Amino acid sequence: MTRPPIFSIHSIVSTSNEAIRVKGRALDIIEIKSKVFDSNSNIGTIEEITIEDIQVRKLDIMSEGIITITGITKDFQMKELLYEDRLEEYKETITFEQAKNMAEHMSRQVLLDYVDNPNMSFLDELVLEADCCWFFFYNPQIIIPQDKWLLHILKAYAISKKGSVSHTYNYLDDPVEAKDYLHAMSGYFRKRGL
Repeated sequence: MTRPPIFSIHSIVSTSNEAIRVKGRALDIIEIKSKVFDSNSNIGTIEEITIEDIQVRKLDIMSEGIITITGITKDFQMKELLYEDRLEEYKETITFEQAKNMAEHMSRQVLLDYVDNPNMSFLDELVLEADCCWFFFYNPQIIIPQDKWLLHILKAYAISKKGSVSHTYNYLDDPVEAKDYLHAMSGYFRKRGL
């Protein structure tokens, strides 16, 4: 049984004996009164959520905001993630090589018209991995025409460790956002058993 990350902490805004305020990005839907855990299994409650100084009832996936947590003030470390209720253990059913072959095949199908050498690799060497998925990126040497805007936006594949595929965004220009999105997609696959 594991608790997947649901909030990526970017900075600590303030701490007191009663509460801690942290700034970051939601990796799942976060709501007021949600119970959260740190990596030491300390339990806390989200008492307040703000986006740009406006109080809200929830944060959607990949939204940035500040959350105020009560109950976890002792031994809290900035880099720790918050975790939701326990979910069933995720059991992978495909290997990395199988996932890479799937990504290569799919990228070849959509990018073949834009390469001079069809024998080249259609994937970048860089691969990101989380608990439940891998991210594979288009080979940056492949030049996609500007009028193919969807291919410019979706330059990666998220492949779950059970073989589900999502054509997805490439956030490699921002390493923090890329890490957050990787964990958000991993949580998505885990929650849905994909």
